[in-house]
Amino acid sequence: MHTSQRPRVLFVLPATAMGGAEIRLLNMLDQFERIEPVLLAHQSLLERCPNPILALPFEDDPGCVNPYPFQWANACTYARAIARVGNWLGAKLVFGWMHNGAIFTALAGTLFGLKSRLAGNVLGPVSAHYRFQGLTPTWYERAILTFTFRRLHGLVTPSEGTRQDLIAYCHAPARRVQRIHNGIDFARVQAMAEQELAAAHADAPVVLAASRLSLEKGFDVQLRAFARVRQAVKAQFFILGEGPMRPQIEFWIANLGLSDDVKLLGFQSNPFVWMKRASVFLMASRLEGFGNALVEAMSLGLPVVSTACPYGPREIIGHGESGLLAPVDDDEALANHLLRVLQDAEYAGRLGEGARKRAQVFTMSAMIESYERLILNCLKN
Repeated sequence: MHTSQRPRVLFVLPATAMGGAEIRLLNMLDQFERIEPVLLAHQSLLERCPNPILALPFEDDPGCVNPYPFQWANACTYARAIARVGNWLGAKLVFGWMHNGAIFTALAGTLFGLKSRLAGNVLGPVSAHYRFQGLTPTWYERAILTFTFRRLHGLVTPSEGTRQDLIAYCHAPARRVQRIHNGIDFARVQAMAEQELAAAHADAPVVLAASRLSLEKGFDVQLRAFARVRQAVKAQFFILGEGPMRPQIEFWIANLGLSDDVKLLGFQSNPFVWMKRASVFLMASRLEGFGNALVEAMSLGLPVVSTACPYGPREIIGHGESGLLAPVDDDEALANHLLRVLQDAEYAGRLGEGARKRAQVFTMSAMIESYERLILNCLKN
């Protein structure tokens, strides 16, 4: 059934909800030139797959219901499905997207007769995840992660810090782990930024944040920093995104007396139209694998202020040239950086222009080319 001259690659996307990592893969699929991509994903995501890419549902295999746990029974259920589809397609390589996709793919090649070469990616630092959660990995988690990273013929991380973490913490073979920075479709971002903003605009300079509302994103620190800013200048803080921390964030807003100045705007399908009209972008993450939103904001010439959390922002931002960095959990330093931008228009302009130039390094075409090169090298070796 396979007539293409390009090697067929099955991308495994074990997810039921759309997020940044899922959107990135779907946006990549129709841009590959040297491989023929096929997608295996849950039905809820297949409608976003670009034409004419062949897309197959996990639901064709009984038991593929919840792709997130990587406990043994669930991992084997997904691995069996991946092996069946990969062999049926005659895929030359199977690429497991995100850590659970990588685990399922490694098991498919070891236990269920998948004949393809194997690759995958891990989008965040494993050790930092466990430290942040205050957890110690179980023997099974340690074993399955180490097994996975040694079994794959190629492994991608979005930052050098994450790469070093996998090598040191999970014993991934260094020669097989490659850092490929996430790429941004700048034409798409710019076009969406130019769309009309239907909501009423602010009557004061806007500090903008955009991310999932979760603990690692540091919204407690962001709000304390903004409270300091608000004591010095008139400004508003717009937060785009949804997540489990929303009730707690609402409490913090009220407790800090910021209800008139902070707006929780929920999930926005077009965050770029807000970035285009903001004065400064704020990120106070305690943990990042990369920091896509930073690069997107920077590509629009928006000055950015971020914590220097490990693995992502420090590789993106040149402090004082393309953005400003503050220590993690330091709301006073963040506030001082925000005030510098808000109170000095000339400085903000220089910082925004530096951000725009720096962002051009992180192109979609460079990411696509690097992924293709890694895949083709896996097929040779």
